[in-house]
Amino acid sequence: MGKGIVDKLKLQFPIEDEWLGLEIHPETPPEGRDMSQLYPAQMQEQLFNQLNLMGKNYGIQFKPNGWLANSRLSLLLSEYAKEAGVFDKLHQKLFQAYFEEGIDIGNRETLLQLAENIGLSRGEAEQSWQNQIWQQRLEKISAAAQKDGVTGVPTFIINEKHRITGAQPYQTFQDSLQKIILTDC
Repeated sequence: MGKGIVDKLKLQFPIEDEWLGLEIHPETPPEGRDMSQLYPAQMQEQLFNQLNLMGKNYGIQFKPNGWLANSRLSLLLSEYAKEAGVFDKLHQKLFQAYFEEGIDIGNRETLLQLAENIGLSRGEAEQSWQNQIWQQRLEKISAAAQKDGVTGVPTFIINEKHRITGAQPYQTFQDSLQKIILTDC
């Protein structure tokens, strides 16, 4: 949904975007974990109802799967995909797989298939998980996010000083950008 908001805003505002991957729950075991260990069922239902209400504007139907994937391998693959020039394709596939199809994006085989679907080889995907460059990049992103007080995703940082956190309505972004343009220019 964040990408849909940014794409729509780009039609109205001169936006340059950079997506940074952040592990919100790095303590999640590699195999993932049951979402009920973190959030009660009623809270999960409310969250997905709210997300689906907002997602309608972007053609997104969130599928609650009750499972929290470990996102580290996905994030490492995403860093490699940036260098390979296929980040946008991978980003779209990962979000669609996890949020709309309920697929575990922490699963190696799933990620290998997604990589192949966007033109990367299985070998490239596997190497991305071992490459120290991508691991160090994720660590730097995590340290910067912690320093800046980022605790949730999505977090949109505008002009390095304005912040919008969470799944907010489009109007919130539109109003904020209009105010920022007036005050920062």
